[in-house]
Amino acid sequence: MNGEKTKEKELLIEEIKCRVERLLETDAISEEEKIFIVERIFSEIKDSSSKEINNGRD
Repeated sequence: MNGEKTKEKELLIEEIKCRVERLLETDAISEEEKIFIVERIFSEIKDSSSKEINNGRD
């Protein structure tokens, strides 16, 4: 079961990397907007990781 979670996380990380790369390559939005979006993505990932860790301790 732990191996399945690890694989899911690896796939999710790969998908995020691809989406961020495409976002950074586009000219449709400003650099400031790109930075904001990427920072928000990482903030949400950090928050969800913290919740997952805390749920594991309960």
